[in-house]
Amino acid sequence: ALIGAIVVVGFLAEGLRIAHTGWPENSAWAFVGYIFALLFSWASGAYPFVWYLHAILAGAFIAYIPFSRLSHIIIGPVVLAMKAADPEDHHQDRSQ
Repeated sequence: ALIGAIVVVGFLAEGLRIAHTGWPENSAWAFVGYIFALLFSWASGAYPFVWYLHAILAGAFIAYIPFSRLSHIIIGPVVLAMKAADPEDHHQDRSQ
């Protein structure tokens, strides 16, 4: 749900940015944001607030990672680094 909220609010922030900055050239290439800009151009003044909401949601997601099933993103590289630094892991009997 948190990732979905980040995505939806991000597209909304992009659309409001497009409408707020006066429809910059090539803004149609951001097709989802452009659609949001067409739908919500009347609320372009809310762009800074929506951007902060998007940033807060992204920060909350990053803070949540260690407590979720995604903790392997952090733990995996740490375990690999610890195994690489372990001298007993590198010592193998090559006489066989």
